[in-house]
Amino acid sequence: MDIFHECKELILKPHARWHTIYNESISYQVFLRKFLLPVIVLIGLANIVGDLLFASRFGVVFSYVLTHAMGEMAVYFFSVIGIAYVINELGAGFGIIRNFDNVIRFVGYSMVPVFAVSIITALFPGLYLFIVFGFYSIYLFLTGIPHFFPAINKLPHNRKQNFMISAVVLGILVYLLVFYLLSSILCN
Repeated sequence: MDIFHECKELILKPHARWHTIYNESISYQVFLRKFLLPVIVLIGLANIVGDLLFASRFGVVFSYVLTHAMGEMAVYFFSVIGIAYVINELGAGFGIIRNFDNVIRFVGYSMVPVFAVSIITALFPGLYLFIVFGFYSIYLFLTGIPHFFPAINKLPHNRKQNFMISAVVLGILVYLLVFYLLSSILCN
């Protein structure tokens, strides 16, 4: 699994890539080991390098650099797990069969633009306007739903919209909750 190629293809050709990703039969453990964890480690390394290059002139100590990197990695890891769990349960309320292996891959791949923005802004703090690209994750999320939840196509239009809106809102709320909780723990 070439991570860079996976990310590039998903960003540039989301519909075709979602179809391919859905048809791959890999467990969530394999997805974690071969895609998600390496990307999250890359985010942590980017934070370490960025903090050492740019924050070190402000007298930042190495323990802060490590804590910051570990916090970023934890936020993304637990966000993906939490969002996948919530969406998996939400789908059951709409008559969609629970399948955590598929949902965690869906959520992890949907967050590729957020991961990319995190890496870029960690390495180049002056590019914080680039954070807007992270919202492309919502587009990827919405375009991936029909591929990963084929039963949704059989729902009436208003129920399909309700699921999609609920999934996006709950995903954002879970991310914010994880961020807040981990920030509170790490800052105290």
